[in-house]
Amino acid sequence: MIWSCMEKLPLNQRAAFALREVEGLETQEICKILAVPVTNLAVLF
Repeated sequence: MIWSCMEKLPLNQRAAFALREVEGLETQEICKILAVPVTNLAVLF
């Protein structure tokens, strides 16, 4: 059910969620991967 909901999210939001909740990455690592500042990452969550 979670994956079907995630498919409806924009790509950046889906990636941010997966990187944090599935991969367990920290904020700084996610920001580097997605090339977004911390303030923008907070909006994606």
